[in-house]
Amino acid sequence: FFVLSFIPYWQEGQQGIIQNVFNYKSFDNQYFFQLFVPRILSLFFNAYLIWFIFLGGFAIVFKRQNTLNSLLLYTCVLVATSPAIANQYLSIPAAFIATYLNLFLLSYIIVGTWYLMIDPTGLNISAFQFTYQINSGVYDVFLIILLCLGFIWHFWQREVIISITRGISEIKNSIL
Repeated sequence: FFVLSFIPYWQEGQQGIIQNVFNYKSFDNQYFFQLFVPRILSLFFNAYLIWFIFLGGFAIVFKRQNTLNSLLLYTCVLVATSPAIANQYLSIPAAFIATYLNLFLLSYIIVGTWYLMIDPTGLNISAFQFTYQINSGVYDVFLIILLCLGFIWHFWQREVIISITRGISEIKNSIL
């Protein structure tokens, strides 16, 4: 859908679309890649290829979801695995977070809101700033981790709860 959205503008804006959209390089901070991709794989895959693999894998794994759920989940995967994050990107998964709210995603909202309130490239509200500023990269890393944990919790909480329940039942049965 993303690529198809450029068709009406392609004839007149082809060069600008390629240069300013497809070849655009933002902050090349690669948080997901650095946090979760084993070093050995980084010899063969760069952050952009991993991003495309995750987006393609998402399409395959979640193809049975309805369109709205797919869109919401896509925003989370898009931001969490993105090779380049700036603070304005952090709002992209807001609908996902509102729909699938859990403790990790609530923490994402709280930490992200605080970060955007005090960040010099955000609202820069000096009343909320401490004398010691935390590097924005620390917030970004923490938010990516929270977003990934919130996504994982949403999809695997049922299995975890079932596993714990079965484990407790087995222990109880072996004692009795």
